[in-house]
Amino acid sequence: MYNTQNMADTKSLSDFYEKSLSQEYLGYDYPFGLWYFGSLTMKITGLDIYSIAYIIPLILIFITLGIYFCYAYGLTSSSTITVLSLIFLVSGTQLALSLLNYSTSIFVMPFLVAILFLAMRILNGKMYYC
Repeated sequence: MYNTQNMADTKSLSDFYEKSLSQEYLGYDYPFGLWYFGSLTMKITGLDIYSIAYIIPLILIFITLGIYFCYAYGLTSSSTITVLSLIFLVSGTQLALSLLNYSTSIFVMPFLVAILFLAMRILNGKMYYC
């Protein structure tokens, strides 16, 4: 969050590096795309870093639930089982706690679920089990 805030406060990437060097903070632990996305979102929406840290994971969980619903319904063709699987997904405390971690692996989760769903659809809707 510190690097995202610093990046949002500067006008260019070179200013970000100069500011980090002048403050003697050289620890670039590179989830760089996440910092960049967060700073752009802060500049466009005008929200502060604490609001962004809660809003982005909530948006991502809703996207993940929507894609997961399509994925589960495509596998089972039963709305009852699909809703039960969604309840099971939401009740997982590990997922809920990791969403507040603001890490790169959680950031890409909706994309991974979408790739799995599209791969299933490419196989003509049939899932082959070993």
